[in-house]
Amino acid sequence: MKWQTFLKWRWVRFLMIWNRAPIRAQGGILALIPLVAVVVSFLFAIYGNN
Repeated sequence: MKWQTFLKWRWVRFLMIWNRAPIRAQGGILALIPLVAVVVSFLFAIYGNN
């Protein structure tokens, strides 16, 4: 199996799972992404100055 084919099917499988998830769960996950990014950057800013 080619590497690109493997990645393609992993992506297709992810989309199938994502499409079966309820809208409320999808919205929650999408809202968490920027929140996690802010928290991680905050932690880097605090602990990166040591």
